[in-house]
Amino acid sequence: MKEMEYKFLVSSIPFTYSTNMYSITQYYLDKKIVMTQICSLLLIDNETAKSIHNVRVRKCIENDIENYYLTAKTKGDFVRDEYERRITKEEALTLIQNANKMIKKIRYTIIEKKIKFEFDYYYLRKDKLKICEVEVSDKTDYNKILNILKNTFNIEFTDVTYQEQYKNYNLAQGVDYERNI
Repeated sequence: MKEMEYKFLVSSIPFTYSTNMYSITQYYLDKKIVMTQICSLLLIDNETAKSIHNVRVRKCIENDIENYYLTAKTKGDFVRDEYERRITKEEALTLIQNANKMIKKIRYTIIEKKIKFEFDYYYLRKDKLKICEVEVSDKTDYNKILNILKNTFNIEFTDVTYQEQYKNYNLAQGVDYERNI
């Protein structure tokens, strides 16, 4: 599936009556070690596998319920291919043994004017980075998104969609201290 996503560096996270919150831990896997297993789990053929840039296991905790997802993404900025499926905790535990990077964040989701805004707070970072991600089906909502960020949420923001350093894969750190879930 094609993923089209804008990213914004934000000054704060707006909280509304509809804000939904959950905890996310993402483990980035050494794709050389797990690619055969990943192809099987995500039903990716060998040709598609060649274009995969990163593979992750995501653990989401919402209302004390844990869910695990396996995701493979191609390289790209605004548009890239994404392959994802829900996996069991056991599958996740097996896969993260091959993780070489990890990131933790709290995600706050707000739906405004039928657009889903996902605000990520990277609470372990010294700079307490905050990023808003907005997935879209085409580029037509861009001005509407900017208007909502500025006038509805009343926050300062910078579009970082095309800046590599703000991709989660690049924000992730080593996992030496935590390989369990």
